[in-house]
Amino acid sequence: MLESRKQEVWRQVEQLRLQHEFIQSGRLPLDLVSFIELQFRLDILPFDGLSQTFGADAALLSDFTGLYVDAETYRLLDQALESKLSTFVFHSPTS
Repeated sequence: MLESRKQEVWRQVEQLRLQHEFIQSGRLPLDLVSFIELQFRLDILPFDGLSQTFGADAALLSDFTGLYVDAETYRLLDQALESKLSTFVFHSPTS
């Protein structure tokens, strides 16, 4: 079940990359947070100290049901969050 959820998420990401040229530009005309929650069915969860402790701005949960986001970045909800999440979602390795 876990492997099938992982494959489903990666399949959706790859389909999105192929279907929309604007993704490669790094400038997305959409609310990325809502998109991640609705399209990929991932809960976005603030994680205190994620960046400081693990050197990561975002991380998938091991069961592929959610996405941890550094809490400070999440609280700011500014352009940095959009940029970091878009980097994570649209430039993550697929294996």
